[in-house]
Amino acid sequence: MGRGVQSPVAYARVVVPAGGTMSHEAVALGTPVYTAFEGRLGAVDEVPLREGRLRSIDDPREIVVERRRANGELRVRRDPGELVKLLLSATDR
Repeated sequence: MGRGVQSPVAYARVVVPAGGTMSHEAVALGTPVYTAFEGRLGAVDEVPLREGRLRSIDDPREIVVERRRANGELRVRRDPGELVKLLLSATDR
């Protein structure tokens, strides 16, 4: 991507990956994320699941797509600190 261009995840209304890096990026950016991953989720996913920032689904009808705010701005700009907090939360056991 070009300089100054945000990740497509930042512009999405919702992200439905199978788990992993894209899920973590969506959580860090504040984009609603539903995971269809069927295996055991990692420790790094426990806090976002508990807080509702990451949702595990079995049925696609569980996905809720909401419109962005009327002003069209992104909900959250990329925040590396949020990603670091997310990664470190796996050690809070």
